[in-house]
Amino acid sequence: MTKEEFISELEFVLNTRAGELSESVELVSLSGWDSTGMLGVIAVLDDVGVAIPVAKIRESRTVGDLVKLAEVQ
Repeated sequence: MTKEEFISELEFVLNTRAGELSESVELVSLSGWDSTGMLGVIAVLDDVGVAIPVAKIRESRTVGDLVKLAEVQ
């Protein structure tokens, strides 16, 4: 999965419009960044074969932080 595909998946699970997310977007500014959204992020990370502890996901502040955790390019 590419970085663009990963961000597209994040847009879906975080209930944002296509093209709305970039790496600089702060997660707390998103209405979808809640417990359900976090579960969606975990599922997307699982799709790319990355198992990240929930604590690491909670420490993420931006979409870029999630991209780094996913290790996609």
